[in-house]
Amino acid sequence: MSKSIREERRQRDKGRREITKAILRNYKENLDYIEALKAEISNKRDRIDGVKSGFGNTDPIKGGGSSQEDTIVKVLDDIQRLEEEIYSIKLEIRPVRRAIKSIEDPQHKAIIMRVWVDNTDSMRSLATEYGVSKDMIWRKSDVALLNLYKKIIRL
Repeated sequence: MSKSIREERRQRDKGRREITKAILRNYKENLDYIEALKAEISNKRDRIDGVKSGFGNTDPIKGGGSSQEDTIVKVLDDIQRLEEEIYSIKLEIRPVRRAIKSIEDPQHKAIIMRVWVDNTDSMRSLATEYGVSKDMIWRKSDVALLNLYKKIIRL
């Protein structure tokens, strides 16, 4: 027996929502990774400042003064590598970011960001905030996820 068209559409939409949720989880992981890389860059810049403070003494230390310069160069190379990695990740997530920004309905955008990306709110808390039922928020979430799926696929 064949499924009804309605049931097939329901299954297709469910699959698309799951794909979109996976894309949003990956998006969040990439955002967190970018923040970690930025923190690492900041630590390395602080390390350069610590190495520079050693330049005040002109006496060679254990084999000459070039080891401090070599350390600075290595740290600068690491910083450049990390910045290039951040850039490549931002290029990778750009379509998702643009798709999220293009969502016009503020409730849909809030559901996407607060529930599926940041994971800071629940459907129940959003329902309370917007004065609607939890089921209505779930329906809005489904619509938002499907719209986002279509926007990501187009980009």
